[in-house]
Amino acid sequence: IQDRDTYAEVHTSQHLIHARYVFSSLPRAIPRDKNTHFLWQHFRGWFIRTSSPAFDASRMVLMDFRVPQQQATAFMYILPTSTREALMEYTVFSGELLASDKYDACIQDYLQTHYPGLNYVITEKEQGKIPMTDYAFPQQGERVIFIGTAGGQTKASTGYTFPFIQSHTDAIVQALEQNASPAVYHAPRERFYRYYDRLLLHVLSELQFPGDELFATLFGKNPTDMVIRFLSQQSSFLDDLSIILSLPKRPFLQAAIHEWKALIKQS
Repeated sequence: IQDRDTYAEVHTSQHLIHARYVFSSLPRAIPRDKNTHFLWQHFRGWFIRTSSPAFDASRMVLMDFRVPQQQATAFMYILPTSTREALMEYTVFSGELLASDKYDACIQDYLQTHYPGLNYVITEKEQGKIPMTDYAFPQQGERVIFIGTAGGQTKASTGYTFPFIQSHTDAIVQALEQNASPAVYHAPRERFYRYYDRLLLHVLSELQFPGDELFATLFGKNPTDMVIRFLSQQSSFLDDLSIILSLPKRPFLQAAIHEWKALIKQS
């Protein structure tokens, strides 16, 4: 894919295609340097079907930290689709991936521990990884527009992507309808969230505070709806202040000092 002054080009094995704009979600390289924090959010999940009702289909488990932490941050989330069907997903935030059998062993142990005697079959498995990084993906130009993770729409501290893809897409459509450039950039307030993400990634990647305790504190000391707003970048400044004051002071203060020093060196 190449960006030209008035159009974009897509080179395939058989054709050369010209377009007014090209939207690309192809994976892009993420530099690993001292100025960029990086973790993988990697996961493996079992879709299971039980022989008898075992789940409340109206409720999900967002983060259950009663699992092996892998010297990092790990949790199980459970997404029931009926009283007898659910996705059991083991998720880890770390710099290195695990072998498939390690994820499977953790899921099996979790079921044996928290659903003793449960009779189930595995109907499907899934596995994947999402980059958690404060790297600012650059736009290639005005005619090639990156979207999805390649366009910086994955939230660094959580791996959440779909809500941000949706809002980014809305902004792109609105720009096109107004005959404006669809090279839509982040709104100014998102700089605050990006800084929050950078601090959290610093604390987690440098193992300055246990991730399971950090998230337990976050949810334990704040209303759940406020935490969800914060993680979805829809919080107010008062919400942000409440969240910040509830977190452990020492590791985040150390991270803030480190990041300010790094910023001064870069400038």
